[in-house]
Amino acid sequence: MEEFKRKREAEAKEKQRQAERDAMEKELKERREQLEREMAAAKAAAEKEARERLEKEVAEARAKHEKEAAEAKAEAERLTAEARAETDRIAREAKEKAAKEAAEKEAAAKAAAQKEAMAKFAALKEAAAKRYAEKKAQDAKEKAASEAKAPPAAASATGAPRTPSPQKQKPPYSTTRTTVDEDDAYSFRPYDRPRRPYGGASGSSYSESSYTPSQSTARTTPPPSQRSSYSTKDPDKIVIQGVYQFNNAFMKTPVAQLVSGQGMVTDGLVLRITTEGLFVDDDLRGVGQREWDVKAWTLKLTEVWCPQMGAPAAKPGSSNPFSFRRSGAHSVPTSEESDAFLVNLLKVCKNTCRLASPSACFARSANASGNGGGVRAPQSEFRGLHVLRASVRDQEGKRYVFVLQDTEAWKVAIGLQRLRAGALVRNLGVTHLPVSDCKSVLGGLGYIQV
Repeated sequence: MEEFKRKREAEAKEKQRQAERDAMEKELKERREQLEREMAAAKAAAEKEARERLEKEVAEARAKHEKEAAEAKAEAERLTAEARAETDRIAREAKEKAAKEAAEKEAAAKAAAQKEAMAKFAALKEAAAKRYAEKKAQDAKEKAASEAKAPPAAASATGAPRTPSPQKQKPPYSTTRTTVDEDDAYSFRPYDRPRRPYGGASGSSYSESSYTPSQSTARTTPPPSQRSSYSTKDPDKIVIQGVYQFNNAFMKTPVAQLVSGQGMVTDGLVLRITTEGLFVDDDLRGVGQREWDVKAWTLKLTEVWCPQMGAPAAKPGSSNPFSFRRSGAHSVPTSEESDAFLVNLLKVCKNTCRLASPSACFARSANASGNGGGVRAPQSEFRGLHVLRASVRDQEGKRYVFVLQDTEAWKVAIGLQRLRAGALVRNLGVTHLPVSDCKSVLGGLGYIQV
């Protein structure tokens, strides 16, 4: 029993020691697992911190690079703008100098011609006064001789019905002054005698007062003013037939128009396309039409119609030809497409349209309803016409339509290239004007028959 008791106590002690060992191993295992978890969390946190620091450094480097690139681009644009402004200033000064020299030469020529005319007038005046004095002396002698031979009654009867001879009128000097007043009050027109030269050709320096009335024949008059239609070779001045303004409320009828040769506007209506925008002037009168200015930063899309260029593939859209909110028209072409279109337009208009003779179809159909008929080609009815339509960024949907001759179209291509190269324009697209739109616009304005 004692042995059994000792054995039992030994087994109990062994079980207790085994339980203590198991508890210790379990505790060690739990501590090891906790340590591994803490090490894994610390490693993940370190990796995350390193990754965030690397991404931050990369973003800072990218922002710094973009900032340097933007500064370099702005500096290049500034230098380009300064160079362009300097070039424009030099060209403007050269043009002003040439115009000043031409004006001085014309003034000198006019002064010389006026001096020569005054000399001729003085000689004619002196000769007329001399003949008048001789005739008066001769008449006085004849009158004295007749009074000496005839009785007083007969003399008075003879002198009563006497009428003055046409050669006994006033001297030519007073008549000339009266003619000058009548000429200035009746026949003066600003574009017949401009204050400064427009278009290069100078008019005659002789006015109606330069022609002295004759004493023996009928009074001479100056020749009528024969001035051809306005034209210029200046690539910066595009001679237009008219400019019309449309908007979303008035799509078929222009809300405003400026037509060459109508009202106070002469036939010298020109369009200038610069880096600042589109500007319309009356070049003969030297008057700028400031209410028709279109700034460069307001332009969204420009469309050009040229009958010599093939129309692009038609896009499905609205049936309203005056609306720019069609499925294909409101998408502005890319810069590459606009540049390619302008290069092609300049090539075609400079080599073909510029050399074309003036077309009879350029006249308004309202005044030429009987000029031919029959079936024509789709683009033959537009021969002689080019159309420029400019769309503006605003809520009203303003659109400006410029109608011009085919001989002036190459200037439009050059002007649009200059405009797109400027720093003021904002994503301006240039594309072809659809045939249906061109036909509707020109038909609504009366240039062609629809």
